[in-house]
Amino acid sequence: MRKFAAALAIAAGTLVLINPGVAHATPTVCKAGINYYMPDAPDKGSAYCASGSGYFRLSLGCQTSPDAAGAVYTHGTWRAAGSRTSAATCPMIRPYAKWAHVQFQ
Repeated sequence: MRKFAAALAIAAGTLVLINPGVAHATPTVCKAGINYYMPDAPDKGSAYCASGSGYFRLSLGCQTSPDAAGAVYTHGTWRAAGSRTSAATCPMIRPYAKWAHVQFQ
């Protein structure tokens, strides 16, 4: 029984060494920004990642007034790194953008 348990432990260890797991790609050289206080329109944001691999999107925090506490998330479309800009617009009920971040998938 001990030989079987030792063989099983060695086999399990070999499996871990052979299969290290999935590597996750990350976009690089990323920027996010906000177009603030356009007259009679909610704020907009955009994000872009120039290189790397994988996907990114804009995460935009929107609030009811420029001084309000807290924010709700609005997200742009997932994009491949180096392809196109991810953009989002705050909803009319929360038209003021508080922050913009790049989110990775």
